Amino acid sequence: MTWRQTLARSIVKQYQWLRNLIGTEPSKPRIAGRQQLRSNAPASTPYEYYKRNLAIPFLDHINENLHTQFTGLAKKATSLLGLVPAVICSDPDSIDINEAVELYSTDLPSPELIWLEVKRWKLRYQRMDADARPDSPAAAIKDCDGTIFPNI
Repeated sequence: MTWRQTLARSIVKQYQWLRNLIGTEPSKPRIAGRQQLRSNAPASTPYEYYKRNLAIPFLDHINENLHTQFTGLAKKATSLLGLVPAVICSDPDSIDINEAVELYSTDLPSPELIWLEVKRWKLRYQRMDADARPDSPAAAIKDCDGTIFPNI
């Protein structure tokens, strides 16, 4: 069973519960031969009608928006959150900024030194108390000295 079918079944169960509570019978709208203002996929039951004409297009719309919003470029850019001092000091082995460094290498002053800077960046904040470390990108940028860490 696909995720669409699972979701459709759970929606139908909720609908049936509400229907029994109110005391109505399910019905599908009348279908004209030439429909212009809403979808008109043929269906034999009300469940099939609402699934084909409402649920599936709605879920496809949500799925497409999520894929558009979280593209490969966005994933690479969010990997830079690993440079936030609170993150880099908590679990330094889970941070992988290779793709982001490769993507932004033309914008960096000296991309060949980025790994040394990241190491110095991590050592700088490991010496601090955990409460004193910046825990947001804005605070990390504000605390970053551009002459010492030009690539970061």
